[in-house]
Amino acid sequence: MENQTEKREPICDCGIKTYRYVGYELSLDLCYKCGKFDAISKIENDDFIKFIEEHSELIPQLIKLKYLIPA
Repeated sequence: MENQTEKREPICDCGIKTYRYVGYELSLDLCYKCGKFDAISKIENDDFIKFIEEHSELIPQLIKLKYLIPA
C-alpha cells in the first residue's frame, strides 16, 4: 500500500504557492504575491523570530545574503 502522506506544496491564504527558506534552526515559508510569511524556529523563545516579524522588510536581504536559502 502506498504512503498516503505525500508531500504537498504549501499554499498561502491568498491561494498562491509559498516558498520555503531555511537558515540556522529556522524555517520560513514566504508568499511572493501578498508578502505573508510563517517563520518557525527550533530554538525555544527565539528572539530572532520576533525581530523578523517586526522587521519583515529585511527578509529579501537575508535571502540575497544567503542567510536564508531555498529548501
